[in-house]
Amino acid sequence: MTQSGGRKPDSLAADNRAISAEGAGGQLIASDPTLDNFCLQLHSTPDGQGVVVQYTGIPGNQPESYHNSVALWDSWSPVIDGPNKTPPLVVVPISGNLQPSTVFVPWPFTGTDYLITYQVGDSLTTMCAALELSLKLKATVPPTAISLSVSQLDATSITIVYNTLGGYLPKTYGNWVGVWQGFSGPYFAPTPDSWAPAGSDHTQDVLTVSNLRIIAGFDYRIIYFMGPQADGVPGSNIGAVLTFKATEALAP
Repeated sequence: MTQSGGRKPDSLAADNRAISAEGAGGQLIASDPTLDNFCLQLHSTPDGQGVVVQYTGIPGNQPESYHNSVALWDSWSPVIDGPNKTPPLVVVPISGNLQPSTVFVPWPFTGTDYLITYQVGDSLTTMCAALELSLKLKATVPPTAISLSVSQLDATSITIVYNTLGGYLPKTYGNWVGVWQGFSGPYFAPTPDSWAPAGSDHTQDVLTVSNLRIIAGFDYRIIYFMGPQADGVPGSNIGAVLTFKATEALAP
């Protein structure tokens, strides 16, 4: 997984030039973005006993301590809350704090559609990665996960595009995004510089985090929280982390 944050010998001078230019009206862009999220992959072939799944998480995650789990569903779009909710076939708590690692999901698999999800908290609404199994019991698409990208950046705000899992309800489940200058957290980070809740239940949407101070040459971190913890209070229910450097766009 790519890491960022190394400083070149002349970076301090460059930062000072960037700071002195703050407010000059130059366009800012998010450069060198690095996305950390969760991933599920098959580690064995599903059979009448079950399947072994490999999971990879965000650096700093402690799967057992933070009550992570995997769940098996007989639908690719489970309803995880409300009167029409779909109960999982089985939920397996993660044992141990090592990652990446593997977990055995016990189930007599047959020829139908299954979904394996990864949760980062006690509630099933904290699912943040999924692996689809087809009728032939093979992974049909790459594992899905929470993703983040910056669509617009200026001196006081960041507009973020986020994607969640199919059928997921970000607003209903209390998802939110926080922004920090520097490399805070990600787990149990201090109070964010600013934050914004998911404004809809669309699985893909855009939100803007305002009341920020974005300085060219500085690094920033965006953390996507799955909820249902208190708004604006960082914890361990993290779905994805995006780190980038704010730079001035080159003139056309």
